[in-house]
Amino acid sequence: MQEIIEKRKFMREIWREAERSARLDKCFLCGQANIAFCNSHLTPRFILQNISENGEIFNFHNFSFHDDVSFDTKCGLNNSGTFRFICCKCDSTYFSDYENENNIKKLNWGSKLCSQIIIKNFLSRMHKRCIDGLIPDILLRRGFDIQNIEFSHELLRLDIKGYNGEIRYQKGIIENNLKNKHYIFFQKRLNYKVPFAVQSDIVIHRNINGDVINDVYCMDENYKMRTMHLCIFPLKQETVIALFMDKFSRKRYDKFIRSFQMLNDNEKLHYISYLAFKYSEDIFFSPLISKEIIDNENLHKLSRETYDDKNFGGAYVDELHSPNNLVDFRQIPNLLLPQYHI
Repeated sequence: MQEIIEKRKFMREIWREAERSARLDKCFLCGQANIAFCNSHLTPRFILQNISENGEIFNFHNFSFHDDVSFDTKCGLNNSGTFRFICCKCDSTYFSDYENENNIKKLNWGSKLCSQIIIKNFLSRMHKRCIDGLIPDILLRRGFDIQNIEFSHELLRLDIKGYNGEIRYQKGIIENNLKNKHYIFFQKRLNYKVPFAVQSDIVIHRNINGDVINDVYCMDENYKMRTMHLCIFPLKQETVIALFMDKFSRKRYDKFIRSFQMLNDNEKLHYISYLAFKYSEDIFFSPLISKEIIDNENLHKLSRETYDDKNFGGAYVDELHSPNNLVDFRQIPNLLLPQYHI
């Protein structure tokens, strides 16, 4: 037990040092300096509140690496999926459309609401990548043997450049009140509350048939990763699910969308659950969910196919697995079905 405590203490210390080094000197959105940064939630707090118990929820990504005790799995609502890159004024006003339950309930979201979600996704992603990118240098200074650090630095540079470009484009959509700049290819309202919440940008490597969509190992600056955005929003008595992208990404995902649309309704929900656990680091579970689901071996295995917590920076690792060892979407529980509602 003492070893576990010491390891957690050490990793918290490393993370805090990286987080301090990653802090900005002005708000990323409005540019105002000398401000108090907001502890901004990626997934709106009112959505997380809907699945909480006594003010707590589970972070599944941390929980899935249960052989590594570096991170806590339960967290309070105030610190669940948060980042500190924007001021309190921007946090309360810039995202007001999508942080409104009545707007979320309406299907056929407009471009302004979609852009707000995308900006939040990339701000959170940038915050995490900056921290992850600094951790190897901190460990190196402390005498750890860190391999391929130059490669890690180049990946970080390319990632930050990409996030900046995405945020600038989405800000332009909002500020110029542009319409029809996004493609929502799946949106559904379920009449029950599912036991987990997700809001995430995902870069899909391969489609249902195994064809490459994004070459996640390409180091060419001119090659652009195309991102899809996934929302699973449990409300008070229902759930809203959406998959969408900006229209520039649609061509890259044409084959994926066609194969997805061939699935029946339950298979689509099943595949969306699969996408969440394979590609997202931002899955929050209700403590009311059964231990059988939390301990499901295939869910844990699936979450390790893309992100490896042993490689700081969230490196893709699915290429290290034999195709026969990868988890098929039908092998995990379909947690979007009514039998799992809370």
